[in-house]
Amino acid sequence: MTDTILLPKKSFVFIGAGNLGRILIERLLAFGILATSMTVCDIEYVRGAQIEAKYHVLTTTLDDQYPGGTSSYMILQAAADT
Repeated sequence: MTDTILLPKKSFVFIGAGNLGRILIERLLAFGILATSMTVCDIEYVRGAQIEAKYHVLTTTLDDQYPGGTSSYMILQAAADT
């Protein structure tokens, strides 16, 4: 089996849900990854709620327990220097 076949069985956690996070979520959803296999942790509660409403992914805040749990992949995003 290839990684492409196994990828839908993986789970993901995103630290940060800015522009890059949204693009990655959209691409994974388009690839067939279930929204329920993705967790988004963002410092901004409102942004996390918007992501949850739009993409139906799970969300958590930095105040909650460690968001990674048993996720297969953790995706960190950094803001571009302005």
